[in-house]
Amino acid sequence: MAKKGYTISGKKCCTKFQTLKRTYKQIKDHNNKSGNSRKTWEYFDAMDAFCGTKPWVEPTAVAGSNINNAFDDDDNDGFSEIPKKKIKSSAATYKQKILEYRQLRSEKKDAQHAEKMELLKDIKNLLQHTIEKDE
Repeated sequence: MAKKGYTISGKKCCTKFQTLKRTYKQIKDHNNKSGNSRKTWEYFDAMDAFCGTKPWVEPTAVAGSNINNAFDDDDNDGFSEIPKKKIKSSAATYKQKILEYRQLRSEKKDAQHAEKMELLKDIKNLLQHTIEKDE
């Protein structure tokens, strides 16, 4: 190629080939999806002949959920599936729980307020007692 006037490095060739492979794979994937219109490419047939059977194009084995499992037999060896319990909650029970929570919170707040007032009263009495002694 150098005799014909082309100066192409190995890295440039590798990059070009990677781009060709990526384009081929994108078109192949697009055409394999149902409902998509067919895409064409002038190098598709040549790339298909060269890369069509490679594992990165057509995997030799694919893991999937449609494989039959030896343990998924209909005879469950005497065990039956335990039905899940459904939680029955209605708006009324939900509302009742919210009201109970609010009531408890209010009672707790009132108790804290009463305790705080008692402490403030004790501090006030102590200060008055101290002032009376100093006089």
